[in-house]
Amino acid sequence: MKSPNNSAGARHSTPSSNGVRLAAHENHKGYQELAKVGLIADTQPTIHGAQATGCSPISVAQKAGLDFFRPVKPDTIAKSLAIGTPADGFYALKVMRDTGGAART
Repeated sequence: MKSPNNSAGARHSTPSSNGVRLAAHENHKGYQELAKVGLIADTQPTIHGAQATGCSPISVAQKAGLDFFRPVKPDTIAKSLAIGTPADGFYALKVMRDTGGAART
């Protein structure tokens, strides 16, 4: 579905427990593919991630300006978000850096 001005939008946020949604889901790769086939304008929105305060290795690394994250021991009641060693953390950090996005807890 196209937006009124045929663009992807300015900003998009997604939970980033293990980083996979942030790195490869509709947020980054999908926008590139939609633009490639002409369904949206060739613009890239800024991609933002969010993590639980008690388990936020991607957010901590992004705020520190690092290309890597340090694994953490989860300390949160949000069990589905309690991933202290995110498999796609490196790629999530890259997407945020490449699109001018940020991470929040």
